[in-house]
Amino acid sequence: MPAHKLNAVSGVGRRVASLGEAGGHLDSYVTSSHQLAGAIIRARCQIDLVSEYRTRLIADVLSGKVDVRDIPVEPLEEREELEKIAGHAEAEEEEMGQRRGP
Repeated sequence: MPAHKLNAVSGVGRRVASLGEAGGHLDSYVTSSHQLAGAIIRARCQIDLVSEYRTRLIADVLSGKVDVRDIPVEPLEEREELEKIAGHAEAEEEEMGQRRGP
């Protein structure tokens, strides 16, 4: 069955899919949504495992089972950015204090 053209109120023609085309689109949508749901489930499982590992690692460090004192820590970019912001805030506070005077 060929697709038909319908005139909308605005005068723009719209294509209506045949029943066979619509069924194909629906099948494609269902397959894609099942694949996406599976990916979401797998991602949630991985997040749960990482969270469990994190909790266990923190517990082991706090209980003394793992010694982390000699592990080198690289500075984080976020930390540097926060230090810059804090430095600007301190400078602004000092500037405001100098403006007010004694």
